[in-house]
Amino acid sequence: MSREFAPIEALPEWNGLPPLLTDEDGNEIKTPAQWMNRREALIRLVEHYMLGQGPAFDAPIKGQVIKSERALEGQAQLDTVRVFYGPGFQGHFDMSVLYKDDGRKKPAITWSLFSYTGPCPVERELVLERGYVLCSFYREQMTPDAPMKTGPAQAVYPEYDWGAIRIWAFQHSLAASYLTAQPYVNPDALVATGHSRGGKAALAAGILDPRFAVTAPNNSGCGGCGNFRYLGTRDGLTQDPALTESLGRIAHVFPYWWNQTFQTIGELNPPHGFKYESRLPFDGHTLRALVAPRALFSSEGLDDAWANPYGSQLSCKAAQPVFDLMGVPQNNRLFLREGPHQFGETDWRALLDFCDQQFSF
Repeated sequence: MSREFAPIEALPEWNGLPPLLTDEDGNEIKTPAQWMNRREALIRLVEHYMLGQGPAFDAPIKGQVIKSERALEGQAQLDTVRVFYGPGFQGHFDMSVLYKDDGRKKPAITWSLFSYTGPCPVERELVLERGYVLCSFYREQMTPDAPMKTGPAQAVYPEYDWGAIRIWAFQHSLAASYLTAQPYVNPDALVATGHSRGGKAALAAGILDPRFAVTAPNNSGCGGCGNFRYLGTRDGLTQDPALTESLGRIAHVFPYWWNQTFQTIGELNPPHGFKYESRLPFDGHTLRALVAPRALFSSEGLDDAWANPYGSQLSCKAAQPVFDLMGVPQNNRLFLREGPHQFGETDWRALLDFCDQQFSF
């Protein structure tokens, strides 16, 4: 067994967060090319210890518009698109694509939803008036958000050990493959977003799929832009898994989100304190940095103690040297607001402001 894929208990402990700008042999990373090489090695570690393996982000698809109608009092076009994927295109899911058919190529946002109900009118109107395409989909069409061995995506791709977070990330990529072929989409201005577990999936999509110019997880917490080693509230470090979700608890309650290796890292028994987190060769700062040099915009509610606002700030600060090295210091952004665990209008406006800057609106 290779050193990098050793059992978690056999790995060395890190004093603090694992360094990002050091290679596997302890040499300092000084150039963008060196970081990109290191990035590939780190992605393999994230796959092995957390997300699992999955298909290539640009796997072939077929997209079919099954319904087309006018929306928002005739201001926009709303297409229901069925996306077929996998060997023989035996898998499929449906998504809604809202856009103005004005002949202009526009940035497009892929958004993983919690239910079939779709975006609320405020979000739809806001995204549309700001000049964006909004592509939304219900993630449970790929795999249910419940403990089970085989969902639709697993049935289509039985050879992979991926968990639901990576499957939902792949759904973003399948959507991106459809959008980049449309005449109303700017293929260089794609955004992946989602809330909570959907935020974790959006972050994974941004890590694994370089077509996303902006990755925008919202309140993604543990396994997202939070932190495994350091837990805390808006008031500071607590290390209290009763207040802030720990690796052990998320692995215990949602084992199907991850691969099986992830179950060996944290304490699965209540109160789900720490076990081998200090040996993990990556953390939330790594997940942020893996998006570089592309842009990362994460948004957090300061009252959302469960999602670790302290750890999110720590991860953001620790990832910054990578963005600095890549010459894009402005591409690592953390938006903090008052309020709880939600993806509301304030978050959307901040995200669109950031994207406007990225796309030079």
